[in-house]
Amino acid sequence: MVDLYGKDKRNISLPSRLQPLNIEDSEMEDQKDKVVIINMQKAMYDIRIADLETRIKRLETRNQELLDTSNSTESRIDSTDLETADNIAQFNRQIFVETSKTDEYNKRMDMLNKRKAEEKTTHNRKQELMEKQFSNTRFELTSKIKFLNAKINTLEDYKVTKPSLHEKLRERNELMAEKDIEVARKLEDIEKKHNIDTEKLKNEMHTRLFELAGTFQIELSSNVAIPVHRLMRESILVKNELIQIANEYMLVKEKNRRKEHNFSLYEEEIKNGRADKFRYVIIAKIRRVLLNALREMHKEMSRRQDLYTLTSISYEDSLKLREDAKILADACATRLSKFEVLLHREQVKLGLAKYSRRKLKAVIRKLIDTLYDVKYVAACALKITGTGEDILEMGDTQLMSHLLDILSRPKLLMSATKVTSTKSVLRADHIYKIGDLEFEPKHINIDPQKLIKEKEPSELSTLKTLKNLGIDLFAESDDYDQMEYATKVTEDFEEEASNESTTSTQSFEEIPEMELKLMSENGSMSPEDETFEDVETGGE
Repeated sequence: MVDLYGKDKRNISLPSRLQPLNIEDSEMEDQKDKVVIINMQKAMYDIRIADLETRIKRLETRNQELLDTSNSTESRIDSTDLETADNIAQFNRQIFVETSKTDEYNKRMDMLNKRKAEEKTTHNRKQELMEKQFSNTRFELTSKIKFLNAKINTLEDYKVTKPSLHEKLRERNELMAEKDIEVARKLEDIEKKHNIDTEKLKNEMHTRLFELAGTFQIELSSNVAIPVHRLMRESILVKNELIQIANEYMLVKEKNRRKEHNFSLYEEEIKNGRADKFRYVIIAKIRRVLLNALREMHKEMSRRQDLYTLTSISYEDSLKLREDAKILADACATRLSKFEVLLHREQVKLGLAKYSRRKLKAVIRKLIDTLYDVKYVAACALKITGTGEDILEMGDTQLMSHLLDILSRPKLLMSATKVTSTKSVLRADHIYKIGDLEFEPKHINIDPQKLIKEKEPSELSTLKTLKNLGIDLFAESDDYDQMEYATKVTEDFEEEASNESTTSTQSFEEIPEMELKLMSENGSMSPEDETFEDVETGGE
């Protein structure tokens, strides 16, 4: 045992601050009976107390973290409860919509079944008619087949009897040929006899006529006087002359008719000739006036040609003028392409503004409809006297969603949420396409040294040019300050005109998309304000 209270018997292994107190002194004699805490124990207790304090602090921080996590979990549980209630309400709505769809499909199935039955009856009727037609056609075809069979039998009989018939026909043809020869010989004999008989009759007739003429002259000479003979001869001559005159009259009449026809044609030709004469006179006068005018113009042009005779211009001056003209043409082309870019930017702004306006209108209309539905549901809920236990156990949001499920109008909400697709909105990376302005602007590479000399501000930077082109910058921005907007646009155009020398070789594809997006956002402010005002007026 170590004597801790010995004065000379100190613990050599401990430092001085941990050595026990000297109790043999006069001051410490009264403390012999008390409990003495050694410095080493005190230090050990201090260390344990510090460890316990740090542990307490660590446990307090851990407890605070656990409290925070418990609060967050409680809030999450509440939010999840709300979300689940909303999801349940949404699912109930979807179930209602699907049930309505199934009812509609069942109605369609009933209609289709009815139509199927009707079509079946019509099909049966058509089948009966087709069977009747088939029987009729079958009877007709069988009768035709019998008739054709009879013809075939006759043809077969003909084939059998064909050689004998041909033999009989050949014999008959030979007989007919012999008979034709005999008939021809007989006809020749008859014609010969006929000719001989006609000649005999002619001769007999001539002889008898001569005899009668002789006897008639003898009788006339014996019975008729000479003046009567002369009168008869004269009457015969007069009759012949009358016949000749009548023939001449008919010829003259035909000639007169032809002359009258030709006279009408000649009159038309004369009228046409007179009209042509007046027309030719007018043409001659016009030619004379035109010739005089052309002579004067020729004199004037010759005088101008004398004035504008080319002086001795050097080749270097002509090349310089040509280069200046090329520079002006290139500058005009660059200005035109930049103006097309600005025009398409404005079109993108207008398209995005219209799209956002339609979208906001649809959203606000949907919200207004839901608010009216909530108002109607609350009014109906206040009128309810008897409620069930499930309704009493519901919270505010669950009760509201439940009542909305019962009294909502899904078709109206679905129609209100219809918004045109974002595909119809112009994208910033595909704004300009070749051929949009009915001509193809060519890409021009110009040396910067050609555009060193100062240029006057372009006329394209004025609002008057935009107005002449039919671009209305204030069509969709009634609530904007139009003067500020116009000044802003003109300043942008002036900056673009001043930077022509540096951006002449820049193509439209190098324009950053962020700039176009910012422009589209700035351009879509006024349509949103208009939609809010329209909705407020409509809600009131």
